[in-house]
Amino acid sequence: MKLVFVHGWSVTDFSTYGELPAALVAQAPEDMDLDVRHIYLGRYVSFNDEVTLDDIARAFEQARKDTIGDEEFSCIAHSTGGPVVRLWMHLFFGQTNLAGCPLKHLVMLAPANHGSALAALGSKRLLRIFKKLKTGLEQGVKVLRWLQLGSSEQFALNIPWKDYNLPEVGCYPFVLTGDFRDRKAFDFINHYLTEPGSDGVIRVSSANLNYQVVNLVQNGEGAAKGYDGANVVLLKPEDGINKTPKSALALVPEASHSGDEYGIMRSIVFPDTNKPVVGMICDCLKVESKVAYTDLIAKFEASNKSIQQHDDQFTMLVFRIKDDRGNVVDDYDMILLAGDRYVPNELPNGFYQDRQFNYDSSVLTYYLNYTKMKELDHVGIRINARPDEGFSYYLPIEFRSNGHSIQEILKPNQTLLIDITLKRMVDNELFRFEKKNEIHDSDFSRIVPSGDVVLSSANNGLE
Repeated sequence: MKLVFVHGWSVTDFSTYGELPAALVAQAPEDMDLDVRHIYLGRYVSFNDEVTLDDIARAFEQARKDTIGDEEFSCIAHSTGGPVVRLWMHLFFGQTNLAGCPLKHLVMLAPANHGSALAALGSKRLLRIFKKLKTGLEQGVKVLRWLQLGSSEQFALNIPWKDYNLPEVGCYPFVLTGDFRDRKAFDFINHYLTEPGSDGVIRVSSANLNYQVVNLVQNGEGAAKGYDGANVVLLKPEDGINKTPKSALALVPEASHSGDEYGIMRSIVFPDTNKPVVGMICDCLKVESKVAYTDLIAKFEASNKSIQQHDDQFTMLVFRIKDDRGNVVDDYDMILLAGDRYVPNELPNGFYQDRQFNYDSSVLTYYLNYTKMKELDHVGIRINARPDEGFSYYLPIEFRSNGHSIQEILKPNQTLLIDITLKRMVDNELFRFEKKNEIHDSDFSRIVPSGDVVLSSANNGLE
């Protein structure tokens, strides 16, 4: 079996792989035919500011052809390496729904599939955190932009990816990640390094390839009264809540993102290793059928339940808002609601963990305590977008979970991608034809909105 390793952002030498390659060769069963000559340690440049993830994925394709040709291979990818390989698959085999892709196993270790909260801190600060700053070294800002929570590039990969069923084409994806935070990395300024439900860099919900996508659309129907007495229009799910095909997720005990003592890769010392991740990777590489894949998913789920039995679980919600004309809506207030009356003050104590706004994509990400939220009967959101008056404006809107249980909407250790489409209201007085003999004042600068909206609709020109 040919095995390729792909590293993540902030890596400048092969030591990041630790002694994992040697440990795998030693522990792999003989029938796997895993030979050290068949292990390729991937090297790519992530620190050039002009390099994008798309550039790296395309360079990966050339490297694959030059080194492996069209032979089947398996891959172990760490952190940003996971999205790199997934983007390569999407770019070069997406048109055939991944049929013909030579990748047999994709084992992702703490992958940043839905980004990292740390990426918003800025490249220079991150480099200080990871102690990787070197004279003359650039920060790889465009790779970091991809990694920011809710980036447009993530949506461009994760929205079509939800329709790929990898086991159907003979490729088996796995996410192995920790939710252990190394206390040595504690930072009194940056709480993300010890954030619960994460490995100190990547949240479990962000690594997980099991996620959901929903489109909420304002259709002008279902007017209601909001908690503050305002008239609101209700959002409705378009085509329900879409789930990805079931994918393998395993929590690795006492594994953090990096570091010599607990790092999911770097902490492995050969031959005296007792790190469970080595055996877990071997279990992944042994999968050769959909039945074996399903069995391993069940085994991992039982193990995850045991590991998290005394811990709170977390969930991530990623909101992207636009209007029906294709305009990005970036000026709004969002309020989370709960209870039969859909009010803000009935959310449970301790439900909130983090909120982050992406200034590049205007996407808002909430990180919530699922263990607290799952007890609710009803949840909702209220959006007050601006402008909220004038000749062009938006109405207050709400989503209410009537008919959808909280367990259907929110999932532990998972991400929910939420696309919201608002209706842009246009006042009748914005454009009028007047009869010349009826015009009494040629100055129309004092015209005020009438409160009546235009009824016409038009193709938004984006099709």
